[in-house]
This record gives sequence, C-alpha cells and structure tokens, in this order.
Amino acid sequence: MKLADLHTRLEKLRQSAAAYDAERKKSVTVLFDDQLFNASSRFLSPCVHEAKDNLRQLSSNTISLTKAQYLADRLVAQLEALERALAPFAQPNTTSPQESNDLHSQLRQHQEWEARLCALVRHKESLLGSGGNKETLENEWQIAEQRLQRCRAALLNIEHQINESEKFL
Repeated sequence: MKLADLHTRLEKLRQSAAAYDAERKKSVTVLFDDQLFNASSRFLSPCVHEAKDNLRQLSSNTISLTKAQYLADRLVAQLEALERALAPFAQPNTTSPQESNDLHSQLRQHQEWEARLCALVRHKESLLGSGGNKETLENEWQIAEQRLQRCRAALLNIEHQINESEKFL
C-alpha cells in the first residue's frame, strides 16, 4: 500500500469518525483495548489522530528499523480496528469501479498479511515446542495469534464490503 493511499484512508476515517463521535457524545463505553490506542478510546477522532501521528512518525527517515516495524504493525492494527468500528455505521451506497478496485487491493493486501501472520504463528509455535523461555514465547505466540485473528476479521469485513458493493452494480 502506498503512503498516499494511507493518507487518503486516514482522511476518510477522520471524517467518518467525526460523524460517529457526534452521535456518541455522551457515551462512556470504551471502544478499543487500551493497548491499541494511547488516546481515549471512547471516541474515534482521537484514535484516528493517533493513527495519523503514527503514520507521520513512520514516514520519518530518522527512525530505526525496529521502531518502523513496530509502528507499521501498530498502524495496521489501528486502521483495521477503526474500520471495524465504523463498518456498522457505513451508509450503503453505490460504489465506483475505482472503489471496488480499492477493496479488491485491500483484500489482496490482507490476504498477504494473513499468510505472513500464519507463518509467524507457526514459527512461534515451533519455538514454543523447542524450549526456551516459555513465558516470553507463549506471550509472543498469543500476540501473533491475536494479530492473525484481527487480520481475519478485517478480511471478512472487506469481503462483506465487496459483496455489498457488488449488489449495487
């Protein structure tokens, strides 16, 4: 996915989040796990702002490879969570062929991530079986498994969006 695409995606999320937050002004329900966002997760706008900030940091040429990998993983998880949170409130409308292509490219990207995450989970399982620090390895395996589950949920969401958009064509 290109940097410009991520900026466009975040801008759409910002607009949707503002409308969503306006409807939930008095809500006290927490939307996300506090490990996913540092911002208050009662509203979506601060979460979108945090994701934008992570993208800005990721775009910087001065960060280390480890930090870049961490930020990239975090940004992907944040985008998926925001999109899942906004999915029930999306207005069904007709989609252009360009939007349909975007959905299909998102689907392909998530399928690649799913394959990578499956390999990561298998790798963590093999390390877990081979010994070492069981507690650390088990924690890493659980984190990888959770990421895989979130990725699969996002895949289902994208497939649903594609099916919904194709109903109108």
